[in-house]
Amino acid sequence: MSNTGMTIKEAIAILRKSKFGCPAFLLDEERARTNYPPLTDAEKMERAEFSVKQQRAIVAREYLVSCGERFGKLENGNVIFTHENCVVELDADVIETLLIHQIENTILEINPIEKYIALWRFYLGNEVNEKENNSTWMRDFIDAVFINGFKLFTAEPASPTAH
Repeated sequence: MSNTGMTIKEAIAILRKSKFGCPAFLLDEERARTNYPPLTDAEKMERAEFSVKQQRAIVAREYLVSCGERFGKLENGNVIFTHENCVVELDADVIETLLIHQIENTILEINPIEKYIALWRFYLGNEVNEKENNSTWMRDFIDAVFINGFKLFTAEPASPTAH
């Protein structure tokens, strides 16, 4: 029994249902029970990749909840982001794509050797910062990406032929 009150079998059943393709070694009940052998470097990277996909999805859904609370929803229930006279409908795929291209790719450029481990550290650090310091950095960053996009989209063209 783990410290969450969940058995290993129950935890593995949940992992099997993951849309992110859980690594096979995490589904090995005997290995989970004995914690043997230690993870290889390749398994650590695979575990980190799995965790990053989960964390990215969580951040996206938390952002959507935040937008729903701050800006409301459309009649069909979809979440929107609003800034001045601009409104955009959002879903988790949009936010996850934004996270990949605006944050994760930059981290991978700076730290290509650690790959998913560096991304895992980033998401974990952000989670801790949000909980311990009530930080809204991630929300503010995503907001800024949309606001800057709106500004580019609504800017007056420099000339009638080039924008």
